[in-house]
Formats: sequence, structure tokens, C-alpha cells
Amino acid sequence: MLYYLIIGLQIYCAYHIYKTQNQPYWYLVILLVPLLGSAIYLFTQTTKRSTVTTLTKELQDSFQPSKKIEKLEKQLAFADTFQNRILLAEGYLSVNAFAKAEQAYLHALEGSHASDYDAQCKLLWCYFKQDKFENAVALGEKLAEAPNFEKSHSQFIYGLSLAKLDQHQKALPILQKVDQRYSNYKERLQLAQYYLTLERKEDALTLLTELLTEAANMTPANKKKYRATMAEAERLQASLSA
Repeated sequence: MLYYLIIGLQIYCAYHIYKTQNQPYWYLVILLVPLLGSAIYLFTQTTKRSTVTTLTKELQDSFQPSKKIEKLEKQLAFADTFQNRILLAEGYLSVNAFAKAEQAYLHALEGSHASDYDAQCKLLWCYFKQDKFENAVALGEKLAEAPNFEKSHSQFIYGLSLAKLDQHQKALPILQKVDQRYSNYKERLQLAQYYLTLERKEDALTLLTELLTEAANMTPANKKKYRATMAEAERLQASLSA
């Protein structure tokens, strides 16, 4: 049965080579390595070229981020639109070029798009990653009026920025909003660490115990996803209990 299938594939590929006037060396490929050669030919020559081109570009972008950035810069130079400004900002952000990302987001937030919520949240992150905590706090106070800001990751970053400025009375209630069971594992670990900076050891231990109890009931996928977080929680708990 397999023999006839391979013969059928060879015949189809040979017909396709002839019909499309493809390179003659493909005849040799499917003749010398029938199954593998036919499979390679089918994938590389009969798949829609647009699909192959798209996959190739995506692979190039993932291995050559600078090439992707250059492409986005040219795209913006050709058409200075809000969408292209955002795409370039996100490109910078993807390679941790926070200073350039900051400027790109500020550029995007000019004019009629000055109040774009998502762009402002990304700008807040850029400020935080550059230790521009005053800027982050100022922007966080502005975003606090947005309904989506409540209990969001951006609100947590705002709280961390307040903590970095030693504004602990404001920071603590904001950071505590992430303390919800079976969610926000990384943020809750950071909250436990923050408790320790405030010399609230018992609060830190209580939170770490909750995290590790929840970890025992996680799905296999979540256990794998949060393995490093829970390992750090376990290490921290052990150091506090010693």
C-alpha cells in the first residue's frame, strides 16, 4: 500500500513540475529519495507562495530583530500614521529598547490620540524600566481615572513606582489589590517581597504559604508556567522560617 502511495506522489510531483515548468533538478530529487523528496517538493513548491513568504519573514524577524525594527522605521517614514507609530514603539519594546520605545510612544500620543489608554500603559512600563519613577507615578495618577486601570498590571507598576519613591502609604493598598487567590502569582510574590522591605514578616509568610498551597493544586500547564515563581516563593519561605 505504501509503495503505491509513494508512486502516486512521485507521479503527481512529476506532473506538477512539468505543468509549472519548475526546475528540472526536482525530477532527480523525487526519483532518488521518493518519499522525502516528494514531501519536500509538495511543501516548498505547491504551498501557497504567500504563506511560505509570510513564514519566512516571521522567522527572519524572530532571529533578526534589528531587521524588523529597520523595517518598521521605514514603514513609519513612508506613512506617518498612529498605527505605524505604535508598531514601531512595540518593536522597540520587544527588544527592551526602553528609551527609544518611550520616545516612540510619546510621538504616538500626540494630537488626537493623546488619551489612548493602551499606549499610555506601555509608556508607564517604559518609565518604570528606566527608573523614571516620578514620570511613572505622574502618569499612573492620570490613568487612575480609567475604568480598566483598577487591579490591572499597569496599576501594579504604578504601585511599585510609588514604593520606589518611598511613598509606602500610597503604594501598599495599591499593591495589595493583586492579592487574589489562584491568580497574579508573580505579582503576589513581589508583594511578599515588598512586605519584607516594610518589615512585615508575618504578612510575607502568610502570603507565601498561600502561594505554595495554591501551587499544589495547579494544573500541569500552570505548574510548568509558574515553576520559577513558586521555586522562589519556596526558597523565600524557607529562609524566613529558618
